[in-house]
Amino acid sequence: MNLVSITEGVYAYLGENDPHDGTNAGFIVTGEGVVVIDSHFVWAADLVRVIRGITSEPIKFLVNTHMHVDHTTGNQVWQKEGATIVASEVTRLNLEDWGPQHSINFMREFDPAKAQGLQPVNPHLGFSGEMVLNMGNKHLRLVHAGPGHTAGDVYVFLPHERIIFTGDLLFSHNHCVFKPYSHTNPGNWVRVIDRILDMPVDTIVPGHGPLSTKADLKAFRDYLVDFTGQVKAMIAQGKTLDEVRKGLDLSKYSHWHHQEFIPENIEMCYRIYKHTRE
Repeated sequence: MNLVSITEGVYAYLGENDPHDGTNAGFIVTGEGVVVIDSHFVWAADLVRVIRGITSEPIKFLVNTHMHVDHTTGNQVWQKEGATIVASEVTRLNLEDWGPQHSINFMREFDPAKAQGLQPVNPHLGFSGEMVLNMGNKHLRLVHAGPGHTAGDVYVFLPHERIIFTGDLLFSHNHCVFKPYSHTNPGNWVRVIDRILDMPVDTIVPGHGPLSTKADLKAFRDYLVDFTGQVKAMIAQGKTLDEVRKGLDLSKYSHWHHQEFIPENIEMCYRIYKHTRE
């Protein structure tokens, strides 16, 4: 893990493309308490120790940017620290419906020892549209931007610092994940990114990958357009799923991490665009 101080009081905790858990998190020290962004999966307790090495301020809020287990499984750690766990209402309801057992099953497969005693915790508070946190010397805008990577995607924007935490709206220099159960919407995902590209942002903390800029976000946006465009064109030509798998050319992204996500993404994308005109 790699702690990066972006500006006064704003930190990124980067997974550095760890093959088992390259998930990023972050936190903001406001003077009136700490806001943590994403629970950080199996490393949540480590992140608590990192924060305590920087400040004794109470941890007031944890933001779940979306529903996936690598961003929410550590919720129980932050609840014990006294944090109010916040997510979009869509994410809160999704996790309430099926999240706990899914987290337990995933952890049993990922690391059976860590799954012992796991008691997943759902968000305490859900919001629609936008939620503003004014704490100490920091102004944070939590915006439900989805559907994109998931139906409930939230980004956290600090306008004065020109910093945004995107969650998995950005996989920087990484192949992303399309998941049917979380209602991935590639077309709207691109539109969300276009809105972020128009925002006054200098520094981007992605859900996965290194600290980024708008150039990195634009590269990922173009990747989504390229990927989905090729799939849609082959569907229009009457290609089968197997033919699409063989015909998709992602050679220009061969240096990106997590090539193993590509086969599932092709199938997911094929099934989306086989039945829609978007």
